[in-house]
Amino acid sequence: MLDRALSVEEGSASAHVGAATGYLEAGNAERARELFEAARELDGAAAESDVIEHYLQMIDEMEEENQP
Repeated sequence: MLDRALSVEEGSASAHVGAATGYLEAGNAERARELFEAARELDGAAAESDVIEHYLQMIDEMEEENQP
C-alpha cells in the first residue's frame, strides 16, 4: 500500500521519510534505505536532508553490527 502511494515519480521527500521510518521500525532496513535514498531526489529533499542522512547512517551502523 505504501509503495503504491509513494512512487519515485510522485510524492514528497517528507512522505518518503515518513514511510521509510515506518519500514525501519518494522525491521525492513533494506526497503527503508530505498525510500530514504529516493527521498533525496524529490521535492523538499533539502528540508529533510539532515533526517535522511541520520537514518541512512543509522542503517549503515545496524548493518555493520550484523556483520560476522
